[in-house]
Amino acid sequence: MTYMRRVSQTQQTNNSTNYFASVECSLLVDLCQLGVAVPTPHLKELHRLSLSLVPKCTGANLSELHDLLSRVVFSPIMFRSHLTESSRSDHVTQECVMSLPSISNTYISLLLPLGEQLQHSRNILSRNTEKTSKMLLRHSHTDMLPLDWPYLPIMHLYQTSSDRSVDSQPPPDTCQLLKNSLQLVNLLETLLPDVTKAISVHAKVARVMCSFLLDDGLFHEPDMQRLLTSLLLSYCRHIDRIDFSQPVPGLQAFADLYMAFLDHFEATSFGSSVFSQYVLLPMMQQQSVEYRKLVWTEHALTLRSVFLSPNQLMFPMEKLLYPEEVNATIITGMSANLLSGLITLTRNPVLYVAAVHHVNRFMFTTDGRDADVKLSLLKSAHLCTVESLKNHLIFYKEYKMSGSSVDVNDDTNSSGDINAYIVCYTKLPIQRCNLLKSVT
Repeated sequence: MTYMRRVSQTQQTNNSTNYFASVECSLLVDLCQLGVAVPTPHLKELHRLSLSLVPKCTGANLSELHDLLSRVVFSPIMFRSHLTESSRSDHVTQECVMSLPSISNTYISLLLPLGEQLQHSRNILSRNTEKTSKMLLRHSHTDMLPLDWPYLPIMHLYQTSSDRSVDSQPPPDTCQLLKNSLQLVNLLETLLPDVTKAISVHAKVARVMCSFLLDDGLFHEPDMQRLLTSLLLSYCRHIDRIDFSQPVPGLQAFADLYMAFLDHFEATSFGSSVFSQYVLLPMMQQQSVEYRKLVWTEHALTLRSVFLSPNQLMFPMEKLLYPEEVNATIITGMSANLLSGLITLTRNPVLYVAAVHHVNRFMFTTDGRDADVKLSLLKSAHLCTVESLKNHLIFYKEYKMSGSSVDVNDDTNSSGDINAYIVCYTKLPIQRCNLLKSVT
């Protein structure tokens, strides 16, 4: 068991120059299949081992990889061995386990060469010289699948969608393929998070974001919303490890994906709560300034459809507030969107709180930088004709989380009392009074 655990924890997959790695892989695949055929108390360890073997199998192990996927990796018995008391009562997890036969068909048909190539591999494995003219496989020392193979159906659908003409319809099986892929990823993130720990969190999020771009209405399906929500909850547990400035394998630039994501959100979201949550992730203050600038200035219309309230967020509201914004262009955009009424306290609570927080902090900071911009912001706030907004911009003190959480899939506006989130001074501090006198 110690050996099995060491193998399953090893992430190295380059077996191209190691003949014995292929032999070892064959042995381990047989061991995993025995775990399904013969009762054993070590199902969890064998399942982890089988999942770790998938990206380590080379072309020489094609038939064994097929057997591994069809008999072990997607085995309901194997997955059920990881269920805990909480996951047994989770409807999404239970539905994913029930769908494993369909998930298995999706991955095997999409990821592996079947037909003659698979039969040729079986003939070689069984030393059946009568049915094969050569005992070598093409690309026999090349890894069959990458480390992020659970996400491959999503990327396949995304690539197909990108290559499709605007007027053409998506393939009829798009919905089922996407659902099966999201279900497997959800099972891994929920029951076996260590299996995909070598894939960066931002790469996982970027791949799931691609699923929103496949079809105008897929993400509106209740099943899809539950899966997308469950995955985001999993990713938000590692929120501090998300860094969209880092390269994402398979994508030329995350910024290009995010621009397409924002365009699609404006056109098709209808204020979808789960879609909005994914829009906000790159806008967190810990992320690159380019993503916030993109939304607050170039794609400002996106803001109008983000109806989320702070108690609907799947990550702390503070991630949108700190560290405080210092980019004058973004601050100017925030102020303009507030004053124009593009975002309001009743329709867009999260964005309203974030914008008020940053504009207030910026224009009352006396650090000598961007003095002209700060003076302009103070004048605009003082001349604001919407009394509630004027008071918030000038008297804002801090954000305070209040109220109970609500259903994150509820697309109705649940803003409640905005004063439960915004704490204002009853008496303006002397420093602010002096600054305001300069514009009155």
